Amino acid sequence: MDEMSQPAPPPKTSQAGDYLQPAFWAGFCSGVLTGVPVLSAGCCLWMAGGGTLAVYFFQLMNGRSLQRPADGARLGMITGMFAFLVWSVVSLLSNVLISRGFWNFVNSFNEQFQKSMPNDPQTREFMAWVATTDGMITMFIFVALSFLTAHVLLAALGGATGVRSFNKKPN
Repeated sequence: MDEMSQPAPPPKTSQAGDYLQPAFWAGFCSGVLTGVPVLSAGCCLWMAGGGTLAVYFFQLMNGRSLQRPADGARLGMITGMFAFLVWSVVSLLSNVLISRGFWNFVNSFNEQFQKSMPNDPQTREFMAWVATTDGMITMFIFVALSFLTAHVLLAALGGATGVRSFNKKPN
């Protein structure tokens, strides 16, 4: 066959390996910023900013930009997963260090939780359930999934916005 009759190769698409390194480093930055106690006040900003930062890192590391907001959202979702993992470690360690020990942290958390709840029979029943092993595991999973969802969705939003922002044509 001659060269004229062969079909053109498909355009290069993004591979998973192209996404992992920018997502990891942006997720690391986002996770640290959301995990440090004073800086965590801007947690939603850091989560969305992590997705945007991942798009920027993707351009730097791959020499090309993402073309579709969906690709930026995909990159942001991966970034959000890395950010959640980093946030979990940084947040736990910083709170344990501030409380001067793990059990001091647990005790102060329980005290704050008790003070914040109203004192009615349903609340006491709920608190008794949370004090059981099943209750603690259930609450831990619920809270972890909630934070994971927030990290992933906000970073995906930041990634999609980043693609739109970085691909604007100058006027």
